[in-house]
Amino acid sequence: MRGHEPIIAMRKAGKRPGVVFLNDHPCPGELQWNEYGEHATVEVCGDQPELLDLRFLVGMRVSISAETVDRAERFMQACKEAGAELVGAGVVEVVNGRHEGVWSAVWRRQEREAA
Repeated sequence: MRGHEPIIAMRKAGKRPGVVFLNDHPCPGELQWNEYGEHATVEVCGDQPELLDLRFLVGMRVSISAETVDRAERFMQACKEAGAELVGAGVVEVVNGRHEGVWSAVWRRQEREAA
């Protein structure tokens, strides 16, 4: 996992980004997010979702971009278990040079608590 340290520092300072993007693909240029804006990017390419310490996501909105449906679902579950408020996940494939959505899902903590 790469890019999470600035989020932890923000949380310790009583601040947080508006959204955290978890990218299951290399994204080195996006890891300097804290220098540019309101969102945060964390690269989780090659990591095992079940083994990550995602406590920095407590109460956060999370957007997951994964390489496969299996990994998207596993990252989504890990974010829920870490205490995220809202989790959206998606898988996109490149077909004939175009990005096409293959799978997506959204989960909100309030829906689970209301059930």
